[in-house]
Amino acid sequence: MLQESLGGNSRTVLILNISPSLINREETLSTLRFGRQAKRIVNTPRVNKDRSPAELLAILGMRDAEIARLRAQVRLIVTIMACFFFVFSKVLVV
Repeated sequence: MLQESLGGNSRTVLILNISPSLINREETLSTLRFGRQAKRIVNTPRVNKDRSPAELLAILGMRDAEIARLRAQVRLIVTIMACFFFVFSKVLVV
């Protein structure tokens, strides 16, 4: 989750506030762990691309086709499961 928050086409600076007091030891250690994790994050910048209306319509058409295909798969699975439960219930009754 942190990686998506720090990503993008900009630089990010993280300032950690820690305390030398023993009372705040656990919070300081937690803050330092967080800083270490944040330091390891590497993102690759991407060029923002503007798509034409034709490209957007093509993408929308592909997504609509995929949704139709997935709905057909769900209908098939539901039908198979209904047949299975029907046969299984008859076996238990007999």
